[in-house]
Amino acid sequence: MRKIIAGLVLGLITGSMAFGQTGISLYPGGHLLMEYRITSDQKAFTYAIELIPQGDGTYLVRTEAIGPASLEELASDVPLLFMWSPTLWLTSGWWVAPYMMISMMYGVAVEPHKTYVLPGGATYVTEETIEIAGVQAVKGTITAPDQPGERTILALAPDPRVPYPVWVRQERQVGEAWEAEFEMILTNYQHG
Repeated sequence: MRKIIAGLVLGLITGSMAFGQTGISLYPGGHLLMEYRITSDQKAFTYAIELIPQGDGTYLVRTEAIGPASLEELASDVPLLFMWSPTLWLTSGWWVAPYMMISMMYGVAVEPHKTYVLPGGATYVTEETIEIAGVQAVKGTITAPDQPGERTILALAPDPRVPYPVWVRQERQVGEAWEAEFEMILTNYQHG
C-alpha cells in the first residue's frame, strides 16, 4: 500500500471550505499565512497558503509548494503537472475522508479527551492540547477498522483564526513501532 498518490492541498487542508461549519467557513477574516514542512518518501517540501484581504470582501489566495520532482513524476502525474503549487504527495489517502467527516459532522471545535465516531467506523480520539508554531491545537488520532496497521495523528486548533490543521502525520505499524509515511507540520503562522 505504499502507492504514491497526488492529493490537492485544497482538498486536504481546505476540505472544510465546502463542507460543514468548521474550518474556513468560521474564519473571521483578515490576513492569514500558514507555512508547513511536508515530508514523504524521502522527499521534503515546504508549503504555504496565504489569504490576503482585498478590501471588497474578496481575498487574493496564494499557495506555494517548493520541493524536488523529477520530469518523470511530472509527466506521469497529471494533477502534479497542472497543479504544482497546491499539490501534496501522500503515501495513502485513507484518512482524508475521516478528516472531511470531522469537518462536516461537528459544527464546533474538537475538544481534548473526546472520542468522535465517524461514519464507516473510523474514530478520532483526541488527547491533550499541544502548541505548534505558537498555535494551541488539540492532538488526536484517526484510526479505521479496515486499516488496522495505519493511523493518522491530526492536530486541529479550536481557534477559528486557524482554519487548517496544524499537524498531520500518517503512520504505519512496523512490528511494535509506528513509522511516519507522511507528515505535514505547521512551521509559521501569522494572522492580522
